[in-house]
Amino acid sequence: MDVANTKACAKAPHCIWSPIPPPELRGEAIEDLSTNGGFVSFDITSRHIEGKRLDKTVWNLLNFYAFVKNHVKVKTL
Repeated sequence: MDVANTKACAKAPHCIWSPIPPPELRGEAIEDLSTNGGFVSFDITSRHIEGKRLDKTVWNLLNFYAFVKNHVKVKTL
């Protein structure tokens, strides 16, 4: 939350972590939802996808898993 108050992150989408699946995934097979880390949800608004921002937003979301995986691996070494 402290980082979200910095100027550099002021325009970033709101992010939520939860140990349970978000409502959009409830009802899916439990085998498909098994995780040892939880679920991350982003609140993407029209501001994040207007004009040229769409490509950057999509790229960031698609690479989020690799970003987290790299940081978790680095912290455990």
